[in-house]
Amino acid sequence: MSTSFFIVNIKNIRYPRFFTVFWYSASRLASIIYNSFYIYFDYIYYFSELNTPVRGTLLMDSPRSIPSKIIILYAIVSSLWIFFSDSILGLLITDLRTLSRIAMIKGWLFVLVTSILLFFLIRRYVTQLNAYNANMLESERRFRELMERVHMIAIMLDTDAKIIFCNDFLLQLTGWSREEVIGKNWFDTFIPEDLRPDIKDIFYQGISNGEIVAHYENGILTRNGSVCMIVWDNTLLRDAAGNVVGVAGLGLNVTEHRSLEAQLLQSQKMESIGTLAGGVAHDFNNILTVIMSCAAMLRLKPDDHERARQLINLIESSSQRAANLTRSLLAFSRKQQILPRQFDLNTVISSMHDFLERIIGEDVTLTVELCGDELPVLADKGQIEQVVMNIAGNARDAMPEGGVLNIKTGIMQFDRQMLAEGVMISGKYVFLKITDSGTGIAPHEQERIYEPFYTTKEVGKGTGLGLSMAHGIVRQHNGWITLESEVGKGTSFIIYLPLAGQVEDSLVEEEEPDYGDGTILLVEDDEQVLTANQLVLESGGYHVISASDPSEALEIYRQHTDVVDLAVIDVIMPGMNGKQLYNELKTLKPAIQVLFVSGYTADTLDRKNLPPGCAFLQKPHSPQQFLRLVQELLRKQT
Repeated sequence: MSTSFFIVNIKNIRYPRFFTVFWYSASRLASIIYNSFYIYFDYIYYFSELNTPVRGTLLMDSPRSIPSKIIILYAIVSSLWIFFSDSILGLLITDLRTLSRIAMIKGWLFVLVTSILLFFLIRRYVTQLNAYNANMLESERRFRELMERVHMIAIMLDTDAKIIFCNDFLLQLTGWSREEVIGKNWFDTFIPEDLRPDIKDIFYQGISNGEIVAHYENGILTRNGSVCMIVWDNTLLRDAAGNVVGVAGLGLNVTEHRSLEAQLLQSQKMESIGTLAGGVAHDFNNILTVIMSCAAMLRLKPDDHERARQLINLIESSSQRAANLTRSLLAFSRKQQILPRQFDLNTVISSMHDFLERIIGEDVTLTVELCGDELPVLADKGQIEQVVMNIAGNARDAMPEGGVLNIKTGIMQFDRQMLAEGVMISGKYVFLKITDSGTGIAPHEQERIYEPFYTTKEVGKGTGLGLSMAHGIVRQHNGWITLESEVGKGTSFIIYLPLAGQVEDSLVEEEEPDYGDGTILLVEDDEQVLTANQLVLESGGYHVISASDPSEALEIYRQHTDVVDLAVIDVIMPGMNGKQLYNELKTLKPAIQVLFVSGYTADTLDRKNLPPGCAFLQKPHSPQQFLRLVQELLRKQT
């Protein structure tokens, strides 16, 4: 310890008594404070160096806040003690030598007392700090033990995404060793390359914004290159000042769970296909019954022309029902491209009146309230008709004892209205409201009413696709459907479609095409369809060269390149599809014109981007549609 007192020759002092006492006391106070706190802080610093594991991690209410209190308290008590005690001694004792000795004893006594006090304060501080460090170390030990025992991935990353901690579960799952991953970049080591950019963006945005995505799922790479699906729960790591220093994450391995989910979905899919097959078989069997019965009766009495006309009409309407069914199935599977044309919705509903009456039966009364104005919409007419038929069919089933089916049309204006899907809509919309007086739909069923394969009907009486198809078709036309229903009072489906401009084309009966001429190469792998189409073309005045195989068609075209005016090609054929055959024919004659025909194009042909000089005809089609399109293509040559 440095010198704490000043030795003074009292006899040589010639200054006033008060100044001498003040100078002596102040000097002694400064020396005592300096030396005492030098020892104190030196000890505290030394102790802190021995406890480096917890340095910089103490909270604001930890023992490091004690020194400031000691300084203030020590300075106040010391000042009061020295000045007041020296002043009182100066008044009571006149002998300077005696005063000096007593002051020296008092000073040493003060040092002794304060040293004892400082000792106990330091020991208290050390005890608290040791306890705090022990708790921190114990907490860290428990944390590490928990992270190693839990069957989850535990990782800690710094702000550069370097791995600063990982548990054994991650290492066992991925096949890496701890030395190989600690300090390495998490994304470069564990994240698949196709996912890396997006997950990196999420990580660094969370670091910069102070808000990390708490829950998400992604795959991680193992050492052998396989991918494990992990569900993560993340949190930010912060220092004592609240700054982000990294990210901690817990990951649950759901690879097996996702595999079981896929198996379950496949099982449900097969079950749904069985349900679908039963419903479709039911509908097609009804259609086939009509067609086969009418054909048999035509054969028995071919000379009864009036009766034959009725039977032919029944065959034609049944065939149209089959076409609508297959078109709806393709629309449901999203393999059917819509063909939008502008038409008046009122006209379509009027033309469907008689057909709808046959669908709903005699015990259900059909009423129609059409808007007085034209209702132009840009849509696929066949698809919209299918929506109306599906909803009308459901309405019929909801009224087993009869009732009323009302169809109403009109126009509504929307001003920035939010739909349930979160889409904002504005402007004028045509609405089509179909209301029945049936049993109604329970609230818990309304939530699932548009789900595929969901039905409340008995097995074989419904596929559960009607409303799902209707919903998909309307959404595909930039519209939406709302439902209003109350059990025991009936149901209303309201369809909204964007209002188009003036009606461009009216719905007119198909006219017979003009008689044509020319040579047509007809390629079709189905023998019955090939025969039917050949008869139709020959009835239109055309010379037909037919082929049931693409290779055969290619050979025929090589021999008759200069004679063939048009090729009619089926799109889906074995060995070589229609698009490939077109490319082969084009090498022989670049200006060849082709009419592609198919009931299902899959991904073989893009109907919206056909090659120049080509057209597409959807199966099934009427002879008039077929001949008219052939005629249009041949006219373009001239």
